[in-house]
Amino acid sequence: MYHPQLPSFAVTSLRLAALNVSDSDAVTSRIEFTVTARNPNDKIAFAYGDIAAAFAADGADVGDGTVPGFLHPAGNTTVIKGAASASSATVDPVVASSLRSKKSHAMSVEMDSKVGFQIGRFNSKSINVRVLCAGFTAALAKNTPSPPPIVVAAAPSPSRSRSVIKSSTSSAGATTTTDAKCKLRVKIWIWTF
Repeated sequence: MYHPQLPSFAVTSLRLAALNVSDSDAVTSRIEFTVTARNPNDKIAFAYGDIAAAFAADGADVGDGTVPGFLHPAGNTTVIKGAASASSATVDPVVASSLRSKKSHAMSVEMDSKVGFQIGRFNSKSINVRVLCAGFTAALAKNTPSPPPIVVAAAPSPSRSRSVIKSSTSSAGATTTTDAKCKLRVKIWIWTF
């Protein structure tokens, strides 16, 4: 009756503001990112809890962050802006050497949240979801002034709406525009006694 469809996610921009690897193989980083979430349903809304984002560069964990939860209305495109960081996180010496030697890094992000859906007045229980995004690269941003940021998102149709969720503001430096697609994995645990 409702023809339910899964939401879709894409990393639309990423700024590697800092990535330092000390002689003791400790990583300090700051990552600023934009994720675009689209709800293709006409009558189903999604309610997300806080989203935990874990970033990796060349397979090494380089930053964690949290984006506030939000309501994703039917037919809505939401642009999520957030930041992740690491402070003296120790990595394997081989991985640390690799991070030091590269100018550009293969990036990926795992985002975990709980989500429930709403149809009219009905609200479901929340279930665990994981969004996996990969296939994009980023180089360390230079600290030079940049023009105002451009939001990279598909223009919604006239009957659709768009909202922006922010957890931090961006500072000066280059932003890498990506079109990295993401895979959504739904985890439903069924207990039988």
